[in-house]
Amino acid sequence: MRIDRPTQQQATELYNQRVQRQGLESLDVPADAKAASGSAVDVRISQRSRELQRAHELVQQAPDVRQDRVAALKAQIDAGTYHVDPALVAKKMLEDMRGDF
Repeated sequence: MRIDRPTQQQATELYNQRVQRQGLESLDVPADAKAASGSAVDVRISQRSRELQRAHELVQQAPDVRQDRVAALKAQIDAGTYHVDPALVAKKMLEDMRGDF
């Protein structure tokens, strides 16, 4: 699965803008709780939302560089055994340009 960070960031920004425009209306807060200053607001998060939040946290904690893969590629390059298939590179470039995954 491929996650594009700019798209994820844009979605988060749009959501935050929408919540800001809606104010407390987006939290399904009772009218008396809205009127009371400093009152606690009861917000319930679904199990699915908690799972998505946890998955997001794990992705954020994952290293951007896979050191084991980098070391293996460096060893192949040093040994002269690393070869690139130009046709495969061209195919992947075209797929990326078209948005194919």
